[in-house]
Amino acid sequence: MSIVESRLFHEPASPVTPASGTRLQRRALLDVSIDEEVVRGDLRGATLDEPLRSALAVVVEHELRQEGSLTEDGFVEMIRPHRLFGAGRCRRRLEVLAGMNLVRREGSVVHATVAGVAAVLRPSSLDGTRLPRDLLRVLRRAELARLH
Repeated sequence: MSIVESRLFHEPASPVTPASGTRLQRRALLDVSIDEEVVRGDLRGATLDEPLRSALAVVVEHELRQEGSLTEDGFVEMIRPHRLFGAGRCRRRLEVLAGMNLVRREGSVVHATVAGVAAVLRPSSLDGTRLPRDLLRVLRRAELARLH
C-alpha cells in the first residue's frame, strides 16, 4: 500500500479528511496515486519478459478499446498459440500478472491496472505522448475500491 493509499484509508494527514475534502482535493489525491502506479508500472515494464509482456498487452489493448468485459476464457483464447495445448500456460501467465498487480480480477473478468497500462505503454519512452488520464482514473478508482 502506498503512502497516498494509507492516508486515503487509514490516517488523516490533516484536519480535513479526504472524504470531507473538496472534489479538487480528492482528485489531486487520486492523481498522485495514479502517478505512483504509473512509475511502478513503467519500472516493472522495463524488466517484464516477453511472454508476460505480450499477454499483458492483450489485456491493456482490450482495456484501451473499452469494448466491454474481457473474461479469463476470452483472454486464454486470444493468447493461446494452439487450440489443443497451452491453456494452462496462459492461465499461469494471468496468475503471475495478477500477482504483480498488473491485472486485476473481478470474478471471471480481467482488467488491466494502472501499473499494467504503464508497463505496456512505457510512458518514459513515449516521446511526449500522454497516457489516457480519464481511463487511468476509472481504473485506479476500481483498484482503490477493491482495497477498501
